[in-house]
Amino acid sequence: MDSQGDKKTEQSSNDVFRILVATDNHLGYLENDRIRGNDSFRSFEEIFRIAKASKVDFVLLGGDLFHDNKPSRATLVRASNILRKYCLGDDPVMFEILSDQTINFPDTACVNYEDPNYNIGLPVFSIHGNHDDPSGVGGYSAVDLLGCCNFVNYFGKATNINDIKLFPILMQKGTSKLALYGLGSIRDERLHRTFQSKKVQWVRPAEDKEDYFNLFVLHQNRLRRSQYYKNAISEAMLPGFLDMVVWGHEHECLIEPEESLGKNYFVSQPGSSIATSLSQGETRPKHVGILEIKGDQYRLTKVRLKTVRPFMMRDVILGEVEDLDDSGVLKYLEVIVEEMLENIRNDYGIETAFTKETMPLIRIRVDHTGFKKISPSKLGQNFVGKVANHDDIVSFHRKAQKKDSDGKSLAQIEIDNLLASRDDYKTPIHGRVTKHLKISEDMSVLTDKTIADYVQCFVEKMEKCAILDGFEKEVEAKKKALVMDRSINTKKDIDSIVADKLIIPEQDDQLLVENGDEKIMEIEDEPSLSISAPLSRQSQPSRQVRRSQRSERSQRNREVVVVEDESGSDYVPAGVLCDDSESISDAKEIEPSSRSSCSKPPSRSKPPSRSKPKNASGKKRKGTPVATTRRNKRQGSIKQYMSPGV
Repeated sequence: MDSQGDKKTEQSSNDVFRILVATDNHLGYLENDRIRGNDSFRSFEEIFRIAKASKVDFVLLGGDLFHDNKPSRATLVRASNILRKYCLGDDPVMFEILSDQTINFPDTACVNYEDPNYNIGLPVFSIHGNHDDPSGVGGYSAVDLLGCCNFVNYFGKATNINDIKLFPILMQKGTSKLALYGLGSIRDERLHRTFQSKKVQWVRPAEDKEDYFNLFVLHQNRLRRSQYYKNAISEAMLPGFLDMVVWGHEHECLIEPEESLGKNYFVSQPGSSIATSLSQGETRPKHVGILEIKGDQYRLTKVRLKTVRPFMMRDVILGEVEDLDDSGVLKYLEVIVEEMLENIRNDYGIETAFTKETMPLIRIRVDHTGFKKISPSKLGQNFVGKVANHDDIVSFHRKAQKKDSDGKSLAQIEIDNLLASRDDYKTPIHGRVTKHLKISEDMSVLTDKTIADYVQCFVEKMEKCAILDGFEKEVEAKKKALVMDRSINTKKDIDSIVADKLIIPEQDDQLLVENGDEKIMEIEDEPSLSISAPLSRQSQPSRQVRRSQRSERSQRNREVVVVEDESGSDYVPAGVLCDDSESISDAKEIEPSSRSSCSKPPSRSKPPSRSKPKNASGKKRKGTPVATTRRNKRQGSIKQYMSPGV
């Protein structure tokens, strides 16, 4: 009877997938810390000891195997040694791959235990996380390095995040079939947009798809951590044919399967194997899971990690402590730390003094409203050798401002009262724009209504470019209307239309004088736009006429006003311009001799002119040019070549 029972047990075990599930190992975290530098590697090695002792078929990792995108050589060596120690061996692999391995593992083209050059006893399947995601030329990550060495089977890398196709790894063990889907970490906003646009395709098995247990592992934000819901992936986005989801990236250990909202699958969140932040979610005990699958049934058994460093957190409000002043805050916090250390000894069964491996992490969040802050190092120096993070035991914060019954803070109430005291506080945007601009006549491009609409979009809808975009839109519409008008042939026709709408100042053409340079604005008589059909040659002025018109305007604009200052000398003040004949006639005529004595601002002074070189006899050289100008045809520029005699 016993032999028959053993045979039945052996047959049933041959039909059961046994998978160890773990996520967020963060190998190399604080590797240079003399106390905590070895924590990630100790927990990672314990995970594989559990896998060996539980005789699992393979290990499934849910991303963030490494803490850094470019881990150090020491981290890579230590990780490779652990994988080589526990993954290589003669243990038989009891399941087979049914899917196309060239699609599942594009770099190696086959699963590692089927490679004839390697002897794999414990396969490892892993996706990448946000810490060790692919980057750089070729899109490689540190997990690719372990994959090409056949230590892990790297899958779930999306090559085109705008069109994602998820191909499952189809496995079979006895009568049980497993479809393993994986998706490495992608920026949450981008993946959220891809899911919403229905660009994520799930490939199902062609035959007997209902016989497979569908397991999906991903590494994304599960909960909304900010006001933008696009920063997380909703469970409702995943398809309903899934049976179970292993969710990575969240460090809080919620490994017990939870039923999804609105879907039939269950979600397991194993959490991290090391505390990388001193937050409340990291205080939960760390576990890994042994997932057993037979047919369409499963069972998850959690196993607690014993090598994880103890971590305890407490909140303290100094204002609620009786008879406490600033001088007694340090002593009060020291007493709390001692109480927390004693509780850790009782919870973890530590009877001897704390060692390098057992020194706990402690975080006290202190509300010091009404008290002065103390130096964290001053408190931590009393616990060196007792607390692993003695430099940052305490974290200070103040109580939030009081709010009224409507939920507004006192500062917000004061601002509202100040705004309400203004007369135009409740005036609509259109009324405010009309009041402040004081528009008396209709404008040619923008009206008071259009301006008010754009300002309203800028204020209420927070569109930063609403006013500028609206102005450009109106200008383009006005230009197109002028161009489409067949009665307009030249610029004079446009000027006549604009003159009816705008008030042109008396001094239009100006000569701008800056630092001795004269900037003259010239406007051609040709139409500014050519959207409509070209004008006929008879309606356009000839080239000679346009050239003479430009020269006349240039000559007229170059005449400036000469003013006599208090000293009696003549100078041309910057900004004094003339554009009509009356002002030119009133200007004082300057003789050539008097022009040299004009006092000018220093910025308008000209550099002294170079005199021509003279020979030894004191006479000017003849026939030798000072400088010659030659056009470089290859470069299309003009270069100055000084003569050797200069």
